[in-house]
Amino acid sequence: YFDHDRKVTLLGSSDGYVYEVEADSPTETDVAFKWRSKDYDFGSQEIYKTLFEVRFTVKTATQDLTFNLYVDNFLTHQGIINTDNEWIDIRFDEPESGKTFAIELTGTVVGQVTISPPVVFKYKITDIRV
Repeated sequence: YFDHDRKVTLLGSSDGYVYEVEADSPTETDVAFKWRSKDYDFGSQEIYKTLFEVRFTVKTATQDLTFNLYVDNFLTHQGIINTDNEWIDIRFDEPESGKTFAIELTGTVVGQVTISPPVVFKYKITDIRV
């Protein structure tokens, strides 16, 4: 954001605080980046779903980011995505089944990272277990 005509880059931290990046330009410093989506249950926490595909848009000057998939808060899939293309399409050879799904992107970045909604999940309802 701009503070009295001065461009300021802020980073949120897992400790609950927001920090200002201290550099002449945000493109001069490598910054550890981590973003995690909310846990998606698609309005039905009690229903098991099978996930086939995840799609989202990401823009960054960094070429590679690590993609993590969490199913019911457990890491089930990890891979490297190349951000040369803005539209990321991840298909699973073996579909993942669970009640909730979340995605996480991590890496070392230079400059800004933009993750644009929507995050699209292709899934089907597989089972209702009590």
